[in-house]
Amino acid sequence: MAIREDLVASAVQFLQDPNVASSSIENRVGFLRSKNLTQEEIDHALARTGAVAAPAAQGPYPPQGPPQPYYPPYQQQAWQPQPPPRRDWRDWFIMATVVGGVSYGVYSLGKRYIYPLIAPPTPEKLEQDKKSIEDQFERAFNLVEQLAKDTEELKQTEQQRTEKLDAALAELETVMSDLKTANRRRDDDAQRIREDIQGLKDAIPKAMESQKTQADNRLA
Repeated sequence: MAIREDLVASAVQFLQDPNVASSSIENRVGFLRSKNLTQEEIDHALARTGAVAAPAAQGPYPPQGPPQPYYPPYQQQAWQPQPPPRRDWRDWFIMATVVGGVSYGVYSLGKRYIYPLIAPPTPEKLEQDKKSIEDQFERAFNLVEQLAKDTEELKQTEQQRTEKLDAALAELETVMSDLKTANRRRDDDAQRIREDIQGLKDAIPKAMESQKTQADNRLA
């Protein structure tokens, strides 16, 4: 049977792949047999790669029982699954670049946003916080002092206003008392005048009657 060069070339690439270099030669030969390669094709692929050929009677595992008859492999059809693509150094370089970029991005985010939250404060930060607290306390004390001063001024102003109001009320009470006294005096004078007038009203008829009586007596 003629050797299929395309399958031998694929087998050579498979054997030279660094990912399968750590596996044993028996495992690699067994894999090639599972891909319908003949023993002659496998021997050619091993010869080209410089690997040692495994005995034809042995596979990945020791044979069990009597030897099985050999059937020629079928020609590989187009619908059969192809072996996984072979990765070269460019694929590994791209993968390493992507992993390195993602790792650096995670490191940058953690250092920028997470580390400040969990990191202990530095002496400079503690000094800044202390100075900031002292400034806030000083501003608070100044505000309290200013508030106390304003309260005292307001208290004095209110006291002066209260004193002026008390003086005005006292003066008003004095005026009202004088008015009441004047009204009582006026009422007393009016009452006395009325009494005097009433007395004159009563005295005039009596005087006239007395004069008449005297006149009559004189005439008699």
